[in-house]
Amino acid sequence: MSSSVLSLLWAMLAVASADVPALQGASTSTITIGNETEAGSSNTYVLAMQKCKGSSTWTNHGLWPEWGQDCGGDAFDVSQISSIKSSMEKYWLSCPEYSDSNEEFWSHEWSKHGTCTTMSQLDYFTEGLSLRSKYQGGCTSSDGSSCEFDCSASFTCTHK
Repeated sequence: MSSSVLSLLWAMLAVASADVPALQGASTSTITIGNETEAGSSNTYVLAMQKCKGSSTWTNHGLWPEWGQDCGGDAFDVSQISSIKSSMEKYWLSCPEYSDSNEEFWSHEWSKHGTCTTMSQLDYFTEGLSLRSKYQGGCTSSDGSSCEFDCSASFTCTHK
């Protein structure tokens, strides 16, 4: 959605709220559509990594947009990520100590987090794998079994 359309929506909301006493002074600080935000909301992500029990390898836990979760959309379809499935099984796996299969885990990550981006399933998981590869070296033993990074909309990340 273009910024001019969002600006028009904001203007309409401001006019409507001025005429409704219950809405006067109400916070209208953020409108989120896909990963487009208005009025100063952040377009940032958290890159979360984990170490499975007994492993020294950092794997992805998730790539979480900070502007929303459970945004609806297409259901997870493993065939959409068939070209990266072997990398997913190695670097974005469900730790054996948890009961979910890899596909259940990926489905959860997609439905809760990926649907809030404007990315396809393949692009979302590919970006997560790319970020893991780029930033996993920044995780240390002092991070324990989890490690997180704050990432900008352009996917430049800093350790939390």
